[in-house]
Amino acid sequence: MSPILRNAATVCRKNLRDHYASYSQQVRLQTQPRMVQKERDHSVLDTMKVNKASAKVKPERLYKLTAPLQPTSTILPPGKKVVVNANELPKGLPNDDFWGIGPLVYPEKTDPIDDFDTYRALDVKSFLPGDKAPNKLFRNCYDIRVFKYLWTLDQKGINICREMKPCASSRGIVLHSKVSPMAVAGGEAWFSPNEDAVTINFCSGRYPLKDDKAIPKLAKLWLNFFPKVYVVVPPERYGNVTPTLFQREDQRAL
Repeated sequence: MSPILRNAATVCRKNLRDHYASYSQQVRLQTQPRMVQKERDHSVLDTMKVNKASAKVKPERLYKLTAPLQPTSTILPPGKKVVVNANELPKGLPNDDFWGIGPLVYPEKTDPIDDFDTYRALDVKSFLPGDKAPNKLFRNCYDIRVFKYLWTLDQKGINICREMKPCASSRGIVLHSKVSPMAVAGGEAWFSPNEDAVTINFCSGRYPLKDDKAIPKLAKLWLNFFPKVYVVVPPERYGNVTPTLFQREDQRAL
């Protein structure tokens, strides 16, 4: 290649490099976000100062909340009251039909992850007729979910377990099928903070109530442990609820 052509090629390459460098710089300036430095507001920082002692304060537990939680349902006065004599209460161990309430059944509408887990123990309280009433219960008004218990009936008796507990299930919380692998029926329960009473319903997708005639028998079973049982009869669940009160005869004057 002649010296003239070589010099021309060199100049051409240099011009291309300079043009590319200038173009790249323009693109970077256009695409980079605009950086704006704001002046620091020292008055805000002064108000945010905290000492080490306040930084170590633990969050309050649920039962120490200053503002009480409010239910989303309105519980109306009982539409019906049923006084039960002590002789009418179920006694002893359950037979095959569980004091006439019904037989054991497998849970309905369950995913494999919702099956009963024998390797993970839940905090379940179980009681049969003749046992003492359960104690150390979280008590609050009906339809406050964090205080809700799930209940089932099986060969161990009535089982209760708080719903809002972490659990390996499709919902991440306790389900009826996690409380009992088989059950006669199931539902929800709240324990009254004002009296020795419980309010129950029969809202369980896993163990739905098969026969409404079993409702009085189930209420009488609960009366072994609580003097008053408020029963939310299906199809009522939430909203304006008119329960039926089942009451032991020795509590009629109270």
